[in-house]
Amino acid sequence: MLEQSYQLVTKLTQLRPLHKNILCVALGILSAFALPPLSWPILFLIGFGGFVVLLTSTASFKHCFIAGWCWAVGFHLAGLYWISASLFIDIARYVWVLPFSLLALPAYLGLIFGAACCVVHKLRGNPVLHIIALSVLLSLCEHNRGWLWGGFPWNLFGYIWADTLPVIQSVSVFGIEGLTFLTLLAAAAFSFLFKPLDKPAIITLACIGILFSGIALWGMQRLEATPIAYHDKVMLRLVQPAIEQSERRTHDQRVAALTKTIAMSQQKAETPITHIIWPETASPFFLNEDAEARAILKHIVPKDGAILTGSASRVIENGRRTYFNSLVVMNDKGSIIGSYDKSHLVPFGEFVPLRSILQTMPVAVDVIGSGDFTPGAGAKTLRAPGLPPFSTMICYEAIFSGQVVDETDRPEALLQITNDAWFGDTSGPYQHFAMARVRAIEEGIPLIRAANSGISAIVDPLGRIITSLDLNKSGIIDSALPKALETAPTFIKLQHAIF
Repeated sequence: MLEQSYQLVTKLTQLRPLHKNILCVALGILSAFALPPLSWPILFLIGFGGFVVLLTSTASFKHCFIAGWCWAVGFHLAGLYWISASLFIDIARYVWVLPFSLLALPAYLGLIFGAACCVVHKLRGNPVLHIIALSVLLSLCEHNRGWLWGGFPWNLFGYIWADTLPVIQSVSVFGIEGLTFLTLLAAAAFSFLFKPLDKPAIITLACIGILFSGIALWGMQRLEATPIAYHDKVMLRLVQPAIEQSERRTHDQRVAALTKTIAMSQQKAETPITHIIWPETASPFFLNEDAEARAILKHIVPKDGAILTGSASRVIENGRRTYFNSLVVMNDKGSIIGSYDKSHLVPFGEFVPLRSILQTMPVAVDVIGSGDFTPGAGAKTLRAPGLPPFSTMICYEAIFSGQVVDETDRPEALLQITNDAWFGDTSGPYQHFAMARVRAIEEGIPLIRAANSGISAIVDPLGRIITSLDLNKSGIIDSALPKALETAPTFIKLQHAIF
């Protein structure tokens, strides 16, 4: 049986380049199913390991590049398809954009991946050295896409362990990028199992097996040795109104959505609520300048507490209007006592790259809109009455490892507000939540997550979900706030040592 399997693999490596490339796409798609919501790491080991087998059987640099590009396109096509779901809010208007949104980003990311495969191609004669060099180089590529052109570090390969709590604890030691490297190394070494094993392959597999076993055992011990502790006299209410994006277009719809959110905030609680938290852009008004709106909202703010809500902000100077996607902290007197402006803006969602060029194209004018948000200054620690210091992440800012807190004023909680209703019941919101949980583990501080359509949750500093609301479910979460770890994780200490 084993011999027959080896013969099948040999036949696959002898396929024509076109057929081999199609197989690479299929293996990339298979690998993406290791990500949330499925979270089956074995699929990545098979998918990437199988790709490495095909890669080492490729003779020319050209075909090597194409094979790498095809695998990456398959992986990102299956992992990022949900981006195009937002177009279906008004598909008649955006249908021409669909091919670009579905294919352009995977094709671009595939170029980087394919180039990396070419660089180490000559090392394929030494399988062990080849997989080490390939893992190192691809890890560097994953790091680079975290900052290149504003950054898009979505679905780094280490996130396949997001729901495997013992393994994902390792990000507290070396971050998600360190786990990405080890994941690539393990998956590349998995390719040795597709052919008869020699001594170097056996030693390599044994070493990686011991390493991951050690990581998992250490993670289990960490989870068992760290009980969940809570802050006294803090009771949060997270509101998840689950309002469809198509129901937020007109002024009347936005007011109706606000009315629903207010009503949910006023529901009776078993334990007195101290702080109310609303999702991204839950307020349709510019609260920083709208005293009338603040006068209405102050009546739902708990006494001596605060409401924390997403709200667009506007600043007018010398006749010029500047807009921000913000979080606003308002006390029970209707005063804004803190705010944060989103710094990592979503390309084509909150700002348009190359706007000066695109606005000259008639077909694009109706899509790009007339203005952009302005980025804020970066991570900022906020304070509210009765609440420990916290750092805010708005929407996809949670995917930027090492950039979610101000280390000069370290917070005791992470707050993420988001609106994933654009993406419906796709894998996008599950991936988004998983990455936010990983930030909590990296930083050693709990996560408060308020999402319009889900997944809202309270997560402890080890990534354990205290309570949550499922995707597309309307409801509230009343919960105490877990405490942060007493000492910063090694990941934070390493950052300080390096930078």
